[in-house]
Amino acid sequence: MEETYPQKPRKTRFAKILSVSTTILLIVAVVFCFTVVFQIQTRHYVSIFGFSIFRVVSDSMEPAIPVGALILNQETDIEKIQVGDIICFRSMESYMNGNIVTHRVVDMKTIDGKIALTTRGDSNNSEDRYYVVADNFIGKVIAVTGEDSFLLNAYSVLTSGIGFFTLIIIPVVILSAIILHENLKKIQKEMKKLREEMAAQMKEAQDSQLHGSDIDSFNSDQHSFEDQNLQ
Repeated sequence: MEETYPQKPRKTRFAKILSVSTTILLIVAVVFCFTVVFQIQTRHYVSIFGFSIFRVVSDSMEPAIPVGALILNQETDIEKIQVGDIICFRSMESYMNGNIVTHRVVDMKTIDGKIALTTRGDSNNSEDRYYVVADNFIGKVIAVTGEDSFLLNAYSVLTSGIGFFTLIIIPVVILSAIILHENLKKIQKEMKKLREEMAAQMKEAQDSQLHGSDIDSFNSDQHSFEDQNLQ
């Protein structure tokens, strides 16, 4: 009668997909966190696929852009900018310390073969003192939120230290711990399996040596018996 042995349950396709998806999600989350931190340290703002979100803190563009509104900026070539566009750029004013400004383009010139934009806030009486050139140009404003929108509230929470730590850092750490735990379990299983295989091979080798010793002893005894008969 043929003996049957219980088979180990195979990992379902859903479980495999879930494991791969979780790993990919973790990698994306870690890359995102490093990208955000790196850009904040170098640029002082975050750009994802060429898009950035800024919050307006002055009334220089009212009523078109009220204080507190969010603006969506898209990186583009300065050559594509036209008079009337609202752009984001780094201020060259000494007292602004390179802060980001959002003003409207009111004139365009070419100086030494390079485009120079003249800007002004809609509610300001005078133009900005310095031209916007490729070196301090960031991009064009393509969307503006209201003063009290869901996106604005979500942005406020996410950009706060506690919000970013709670919504981004903690989930990434937890997810990393789960995946690390699962991988350690797999490694332990593989090591245990390897140890069992090595032990089985050593036992098989020892049994083979013992069996060979018994045969040698038997042959030796047989030859001794034959020798005695010959005498």
